[in-house]
Amino acid sequence: MKSLYIYLFLLFFVGCKKDEVTFKTSSSINVVNAAIDITAIKVNPSNKSINYAKTTDVVAYGTSKFYFSELGQQTLTAVSTADTTKVLFSNNFNSEGGFHTLYLAGQAPNIDTLFRREVNFPFIKTDVTTPAIEDNVTTLRFVNLSPNSPALKINIRNSTTNEVDNFSYKSISEWKRYMNKAATTTIFEIRNASTNALLLTYTFGASATNKFKNVALVIKGLVGGTGTNAFGVFPVNYF
Repeated sequence: MKSLYIYLFLLFFVGCKKDEVTFKTSSSINVVNAAIDITAIKVNPSNKSINYAKTTDVVAYGTSKFYFSELGQQTLTAVSTADTTKVLFSNNFNSEGGFHTLYLAGQAPNIDTLFRREVNFPFIKTDVTTPAIEDNVTTLRFVNLSPNSPALKINIRNSTTNEVDNFSYKSISEWKRYMNKAATTTIFEIRNASTNALLLTYTFGASATNKFKNVALVIKGLVGGTGTNAFGVFPVNYF
């Protein structure tokens, strides 16, 4: 959670004018690109105009990136790097501080989006030193952004209990805490909820980049797809 404390510190900027003190804050927006055939996107998180041709900052397919927006009514816009005149998402929202997520999904030219304010991040206590042999804590949730997937169910290998069930396209599960012993992994099996057919296995292990963090496991691509469009999973780290 150290990164969360740093983030909260950076949210507040103090400006002094004579004996007057003002506080400014911002919202964070985690932009997730799971839109098939959209190699990368460029993002404008504010009302200020930008020159996309000169903007080198991008969110590649199968990745995510944090952006920050000032408080008040703002416009969040995402465009394709292949054609910056092609707006994939544009929405006015009231930036009230805190955390937001923009998921881009679907398959070009039919792009789907999910934009949500995050209000239920679990708190993971990290102020107690944990020996390496003890459990590492990571909180996970699943997000189904595979546009042609059937309803899914996900279980841990050799477990008879499902982590999620009847998990349709654009579904987002609740956060759940997982305890991972050092140097061990958790193997998730993603199955067709109706037939129980195994579609994919995904191995998750606690590491320096995700230990004591909230992580979304995003299901992407096409069932039966190949190459870049192959059915798969990628992690999205939060705080």
